[in-house]
Formats: sequence, structure tokens, C-alpha cells
Amino acid sequence: MTEDLNKIVKSVAKNDLISGVVLFLILVLFGQYKSGSILLVGTIVSMINFIVSAVITNKFLNKPKKNKAILFPLSYLIRIVSIVAIAVVFSNKISYLLAFLIGFFIHYIILVITTIKVQKGSE
Repeated sequence: MTEDLNKIVKSVAKNDLISGVVLFLILVLFGQYKSGSILLVGTIVSMINFIVSAVITNKFLNKPKKNKAILFPLSYLIRIVSIVAIAVVFSNKISYLLAFLIGFFIHYIILVITTIKVQKGSE
């Protein structure tokens, strides 16, 4: 990966883990251990999805492949199906599904904040 992309991926992953653990601990303090665990799982799944996306995108952009037109969209489909399959596990109770989705969306908030910080640092 390029140096800038690698820096962003590492920074986002670190911030994802920190925010996920902090929110997990807050929920545990309020007696919501299972919801906190599911929120942490959502954050980790989203972080892994982001890392895999960055690696795959970098690989396909920098290394020519014959089957790029099929493999690139297929990788997205596999990742989406995997995320939905994990979400289905938590769909038996709406509060668990909500905790997973909140954990999943926390990654995107962290991504925006980290990207803004990295861009400001390069000025």
C-alpha cells in the first residue's frame, strides 16, 4: 500500500479499537455486557471490512490482472454478504441488531474524523 493509505488505515484501525473498547466498557458499567460485546463486534467487523477493502483496492489498482472486471465486484459482494450474515446472527433481538449497527457505523464516524486529522496534518 502507499504510505498515505497505510497511515490512514493504521490510524483508523487504532482509533476504531480504542473507541470500540471504550464504548464496550461504558456499556459494561451500565450492566449491558451483551450489548457492549455486540457493539464491539460491529466495530471490529467494520474495521476488518475497511482494511480488506483498502488492501483489495490497492492490489487491483497497482497490479494488472486479466479478470479485474469480475474479481473486483465479486470481492465487494463477498464482503457485503459476510457482513449481512453476521448481522443476521444478531437479528433475533432488535436491541442486539441495533448495537451491532451502531458499532458498525462508529467506524465511519472514526474514519471521517481520522481523515480530517490526517489531511490537516499534511497542510
